[in-house]
Amino acid sequence: MFKSNVCQLTTKDYYTLQSMQDSMFLKDELMRSILRDKLSNAIVTFPEDIPSTVVTLNSRISYRVDGGLLENRVIGNNDMRGIVGLTVISISHPRGLTLLGLAEGQSAVVGRTSDARETVKVEKVFYQPEAEARRVRERRQRIEETERGESNVFRLEDRALSVKGAADVGNDNDDRGPPAA
Repeated sequence: MFKSNVCQLTTKDYYTLQSMQDSMFLKDELMRSILRDKLSNAIVTFPEDIPSTVVTLNSRISYRVDGGLLENRVIGNNDMRGIVGLTVISISHPRGLTLLGLAEGQSAVVGRTSDARETVKVEKVFYQPEAEARRVRERRQRIEETERGESNVFRLEDRALSVKGAADVGNDNDDRGPPAA
């Protein structure tokens, strides 16, 4: 059983889940249920438009299970290896798949039976690749605008100097002739 509010997925994450559904022989009813629910109820956005508080693939997050201890993980695709010091939770496992697409403060109930249910709640998204890509792109744009602005200032000053210098060439107004005795 899987019960969640609407989730938000990037186009990339949506297609990843779709290909998982198409290629996997999902014998696990719980995984089939989670995938079916996510794919049918997802709000799909372009990566540059997804809020930075939403869990996407390769996000570093903290979450709680049934109000327990805070766990920090990276949401990974399949069984990718973890980065030293970080633990990866894969979307090929029910808890990892459940977390994908949830926003900070959002929770979902997942479990094989009514007796074995757990509530998973996203506490914080520390790092999201799409948000980082936006920050980098915006930083580059600001730098480029600043460089363009500075280069335009130099060009205008150079033109002003060259126009003034050209106006002075051949102008005999400054030539006062020989000094008076």
